[in-house]
Amino acid sequence: MRSVPFRPSIAALVACAATSAFAQGRSELVLAALATERHVPGEVLVQFRPAAAEGAKDAAAARVRGRRAERLVAAAWRADGGGDLELVRLPPGLAVAQAIGALEADPAISFAEPNWIH
Repeated sequence: MRSVPFRPSIAALVACAATSAFAQGRSELVLAALATERHVPGEVLVQFRPAAAEGAKDAAAARVRGRRAERLVAAAWRADGGGDLELVRLPPGLAVAQAIGALEADPAISFAEPNWIH
């Protein structure tokens, strides 16, 4: 997995916040939005808990046969004390909604949501 510095533009932050703010950590809203909002098939964004170890993150991704593809925001870069935010790529045939349900049951994860297209 590669880690890249995250330098968001103001427009990107506003667009991201618009969808994520209403759904973040609220599975019922995320699943409802899947029917109407555009998202990247086969990808989910996973917010890990601050204390999640690398092995726990690997195990969480393995729960859905996914691959931790990219660390979007590292815990060390955050002022809010949150954990790493990562992109997880799903295997072919696994629906995003199914993956979200399985991932959110994992104790290492704060929330999971689709990779929304803004």
